[in-house]
Amino acid sequence: NPEAGFNFGDILGILSGIFGGLAIIGVRQARIKNSPATIFFYFCVLGILASGIPSFLSWATPPASSLWLIFCVVLFGGIGQLVMNYAFKYSRVGEGTIITLITVVFINILGFVFLKELITFRLLFGEALVAASILLLLIKKIKYNEVPLK
Repeated sequence: NPEAGFNFGDILGILSGIFGGLAIIGVRQARIKNSPATIFFYFCVLGILASGIPSFLSWATPPASSLWLIFCVVLFGGIGQLVMNYAFKYSRVGEGTIITLITVVFINILGFVFLKELITFRLLFGEALVAASILLLLIKKIKYNEVPLK
C-alpha cells in the first residue's frame, strides 16, 4: 500500500532493482567461463561479507528450536542458487529477470499458507502481471521456435 511521495524505502527499492539486474548480468557473464559451483561459492563469499559484518555488530543468538528452519533456508537457498546459476546460461538477461519474478508469487503463496498473510487485490494484480509476462515470453519463444515442444 504505497503512499504518495518519495521516501528512503523507495530509494532502497530502486537500488535493489538495479543491483538485482546487475547480479543477473554478472551471473550470465560469469557462467560463460565458470561452473555454477564456482559462481555459487563467490556469491556466498560476497553474501557473508555483505551480511556478516552488520550481523556481527548486532548479533542475537537464535533459539535452538529455530535451527532446523535455518538449516532448511541454507539448504534450499543453496540448491536454488545453484540451479539458477545453471539456468542463466541458457536465457537472456531480460528473460531471466522476468522468470525470477515468479519467486514473488511463490513467496506470497507460502506466506498465506504458513504465516496467514493477507491476500489483497494489489497483490493478486501484481502476481497476474508476473504470470502474464512469463506467459507472453513463452508464447514468443514458441512462435520463434526457441522452445522445443518435445
